[in-house]
Amino acid sequence: MNEKLTQKIQNDFDRIALYDKQGWDHNNHYHHFLLKQFPKQCKTVLDIGCGTGVRFV
Repeated sequence: MNEKLTQKIQNDFDRIALYDKQGWDHNNHYHHFLLKQFPKQCKTVLDIGCGTGVRFV
């Protein structure tokens, strides 16, 4: 990803992490978008961060 897009995602995460609606999760909000950023031949991704621990297949 380019620097501008990376910064936008970071800013969005910082902003919406404060959103306190029951059942809403910023990780789920961005999951599919982030997966699309990887090359199609990519089979494995290491996610190092703080999240819910939910595994998406």
